[in-house]
Amino acid sequence: MATVVVFALGLVLGIPLAHPFQVWLVAVLGSVTFVSIVVLFMTVLGDAGRLLAIVLLIFQLAASGGIYPVELSAPLYQKVHDLLPFTHLLRSFRATMFAAFEGRWESSAGTLALFAAAAIFLGILLARWKIVAKESYGPAVEF
Repeated sequence: MATVVVFALGLVLGIPLAHPFQVWLVAVLGSVTFVSIVVLFMTVLGDAGRLLAIVLLIFQLAASGGIYPVELSAPLYQKVHDLLPFTHLLRSFRATMFAAFEGRWESSAGTLALFAAAAIFLGILLARWKIVAKESYGPAVEF
C-alpha cells in the first residue's frame, strides 16, 4: 500500500517528492505503527478495541493538524497534539515529501517507531493467551 501511495504521488499526480525513498519508508513505518496499535486494542479489549481504535482515529484526525491547522482547534486538541502518533506521521511525511522542517524527519519517525514498539510490547504482555488443542485449529477437511 505504501508503495502505491508513493507511486501515485510521484508519477501519476505529478507531485515532485523531495525524498521518495524516505516517503516510502515513513509510509511503511506509519502502517506498522497503526496496525500495532489496533492489534493491541483488539487483543486486550476484544471488540471494544475496534471501537476504541475508531475513536482514536477520529480524535487524531481532529487534533493532528492534518485537516486544518491545530491552532484553530479547541484547546483540548492543542494540548494533546504532540502526544498523538498521527501528528508525528504527518511531520515525517511533510519533511520527506516537501523538505519541510528543514528535511528533519528522523525524530518524528523515531517517535513513531517508539509508539510501534510500545504497542507490540504491550500487546504481547497483555494479550489473553490460552492453550488451544491441535484439533481446534487444524484444517476442517483433510484429503
